[in-house]
Amino acid sequence: GFSLAVLEPSRNLLGFSLAVRGAGLRDTGVAGLCAAVSQAAGPASEVGANLYVTPPSARALAAHYDDHDVLVLQLSGAPHLPPLR
Repeated sequence: GFSLAVLEPSRNLLGFSLAVRGAGLRDTGVAGLCAAVSQAAGPASEVGANLYVTPPSARALAAHYDDHDVLVLQLSGAPHLPPLR
């Protein structure tokens, strides 16, 4: 597995985000969460996970849309989402 506990975004990322793509393939805890969501969603569901660590007042991604369902789980901080137009 891996640990993000050593990162304090405001001090270590210098305004950039850390992205871990395919986190369910790298960590058993995230893999278990993906398996539980997949089981709840149904047998044809494919569930993956990406993790982002982003400093305050920064953005991990530009505004965009996805062509698949997305579940966002924020573990720390407060979201600052612009109004949708």
